[in-house]
Amino acid sequence: MRTLYIVTLGFADEKAIEYAGKAEKGDGLLFVTVASEGGGIDLRVERAYTAAKPRIKQAVRDHGLVGVDFSDFGRAVRDLYELVKKEGEGYDLLVFDVSGGMRLLVVAATVVAQMLAREKEVEVRAEGENKIIFGKFTREQLLLPCGRVGERDLEILEVLSQQAGITAAILAEKLGVSLKTVKNRLSELSKAGLVVRKGRDAGIFLTPWGEVTVSMGRASGRSSRGTSQGKESPGGARGS
Repeated sequence: MRTLYIVTLGFADEKAIEYAGKAEKGDGLLFVTVASEGGGIDLRVERAYTAAKPRIKQAVRDHGLVGVDFSDFGRAVRDLYELVKKEGEGYDLLVFDVSGGMRLLVVAATVVAQMLAREKEVEVRAEGENKIIFGKFTREQLLLPCGRVGERDLEILEVLSQQAGITAAILAEKLGVSLKTVKNRLSELSKAGLVVRKGRDAGIFLTPWGEVTVSMGRASGRSSRGTSQGKESPGGARGS
């Protein structure tokens, strides 16, 4: 089984060195960290990666050290998801070790692991104080990133992912529900940072965090792709 190890990296080099020695022929290593202001990588993190690099076996693919911009958390999760999805092509198992790095990075990597759990076999590992240790994910363990998001909310977000910029009236027509229902849910989704209105016609768009939520809904099997259209369902719970 070919495994890609995704290791969140901080200033300490222990984990980087550990996985450099653990990865076997056909495996890959991808180190991720938080990009510093301006898009660079802290020199102390660079040193940690540099200490591990000579220990990586020749038959192991080194995907390098990548800094992720966390000025917008939703966008950071989306970018990290796209990075791991791309680099993970051809591997049978994705192993996330979230023992190192900033807490924001740990949370983002854990969310991304859940987003990918439907597409790949995924494990999340962690060690240390206040860290949760996960085994393999099941669909029932998948979490949505914004508290409880109702089925109607996911239907709305799914439509917006396919037709960005439509109005509330068109959205209500597509879902077969009242305009009042859609406006109420859009208000809560806006407060939760999942949607935003833009332009003279007040078109509705997903935020990066909204895009993450759609992906999580699909991964958990709760996407509107699997729900019936054209009938009212209970209003979704408020996002946190």
